[in-house]
Amino acid sequence: MKGIKTQGVVADLVARARNLGPDARPRWGRLNAHQMLCHVGDVVRLVLGDIPTRPRTPRTGARPFERFPLKHLFLYVLPWPHGVRGPRAAFTTQPTALDEDVRALEALLLRFEECETKDEWPGHPIFGRMTTRDWNRVLYRHTDHHFRQFGI
Repeated sequence: MKGIKTQGVVADLVARARNLGPDARPRWGRLNAHQMLCHVGDVVRLVLGDIPTRPRTPRTGARPFERFPLKHLFLYVLPWPHGVRGPRAAFTTQPTALDEDVRALEALLLRFEECETKDEWPGHPIFGRMTTRDWNRVLYRHTDHHFRQFGI
């Protein structure tokens, strides 16, 4: 099961990002190529604790996506749906030049790849408490999801 910490994955993702043209059109969604790269980087920043995050307030007392089996299914098994809105904090960085955005994303992915396993990570706004294994997989799936959005 691929994750950011899997040998060669960061290099593969960065190579894919370098194939992204500034006028690339998304297959779905509203983000342009620059915004997508910054968004993917902002999610890594959230995980690394560079951008504070907080859980979404549930409408009911139940938080079913924080528990097995739903959490496991969405994090590891099911294909990700298109058009799910992320938290505002995941749209913090303003785009610059495309090659600079790719380099910034590479640096962030490498920071996560080099992180030691920790007991405490920032929680996910929907899935709550996350392990190193969870974030490793989610960061890969999230990046791959958006790269597929742009055909790379």
